[in-house]
Amino acid sequence: MTSSVIDYINIIDSHFHLWTTTQFDRPWLSGALARDFTREDYEAATRGISLEAAIYVESGVTAEYRYEESEWILEAQQKDAIIAGAVISIDPLHEDYRDVIATFSSHSGLKGVRPAIHRQVGTSPLLNEPFLQLAKNLGEANLCCDLLVGRDELQEAAMLARQRPDTRFILDHCGAPGRESKDRALWEMALAVLAQCPNVYCKVSGIVGSSPTGIPSAETLEPIVRHCAEAFGKDRLLFGSDWPVCTLYASLTEWKGILDEIIADWSEAEKRNLFHDNAALIYRL
Repeated sequence: MTSSVIDYINIIDSHFHLWTTTQFDRPWLSGALARDFTREDYEAATRGISLEAAIYVESGVTAEYRYEESEWILEAQQKDAIIAGAVISIDPLHEDYRDVIATFSSHSGLKGVRPAIHRQVGTSPLLNEPFLQLAKNLGEANLCCDLLVGRDELQEAAMLARQRPDTRFILDHCGAPGRESKDRALWEMALAVLAQCPNVYCKVSGIVGSSPTGIPSAETLEPIVRHCAEAFGKDRLLFGSDWPVCTLYASLTEWKGILDEIIADWSEAEKRNLFHDNAALIYRL
């Protein structure tokens, strides 16, 4: 592993969260994640990886707390040298979402939105008129649209991206490749379709739980990273820790070490793009 190159590249973590269990409501938290993960914890978790900046991504609070979470993190970002920006949550079905964008656009730290997706059997939630309109509004505001979708929704995401070519879309967590070979085959085909859209980027994040054995390693995760690189090209990939969710399987530094090993034969420029330059460009840092 060419660690001498990787170690001196400053890192932009394009995907991390913070929370305390007494602030807001996150019904999805359970088990080892149902505790506080603070800014001090994140600082400790990133010690030793040359962290330059990080992008906070909304943390799945209930609808009544979305505005408050956005307000809280954008205010905190202004006082924090590491938090370079935030991706907030907006519901495209709420008629006042344009007012929310207008209100928070005065914050230089607003970098994007991860829209709430209302999934119902037999519907195409990414292609309904409210979602399409929100995606258009984000493009007009020069904000990214993060997409938290699974492999069954990747082709729908491609249709969305083609209809909104002036909006930058960022696929979170490699589009959930899964552990099983049958799931992985479906993911590979669908991801290749999505990657044909030049306005879509891919976060290499959230995959530490995708090892068939449940134990992440360079050997088991390399096929995922390789396929993402082949499909999107290395100039459309961003590193993300997905901390603290990653801690269910590996520490942040362990995940970074696994990725270092996977990309050991990449050029210095390619490594720098993954860990720093692509995020800086896409999120306008």
